[in-house]
Amino acid sequence: MASEISFVQTQLWIVIGLLVSFVASNILCQIFNRRAAREEKTKPKFGEMFDKDELDELLPAADAYLQTYPNDHSALYFSAQTLMSRGSYDEAHRRFKRIVELDPTMRSSIQPYLDETAPAGDG
Repeated sequence: MASEISFVQTQLWIVIGLLVSFVASNILCQIFNRRAAREEKTKPKFGEMFDKDELDELLPAADAYLQTYPNDHSALYFSAQTLMSRGSYDEAHRRFKRIVELDPTMRSSIQPYLDETAPAGDG
């Protein structure tokens, strides 16, 4: 009888431990989701800036954002588009190439820009 009670107590402690870990992970997820939502609200809208032809504002905003978030696809893509439209093909090429390095599945979408901005002799 004592061994059965001991077994039940052990099982209860396991269940309690699992519940505590689930609650703790839920709290952590909520904290991180709030932080991500806050960051998303403060992130410049690079696509809107590009569509509105606000290129003079877009490039410095993207460069500043990339200082903190160097792997941000949106900042890389729209700043590369802006650089390309201004004839800065070398830097645009580096940024397009960085997008593909971060996400190889983007190669087919980015390849035309890589080809267009490729330094002479790279083709």
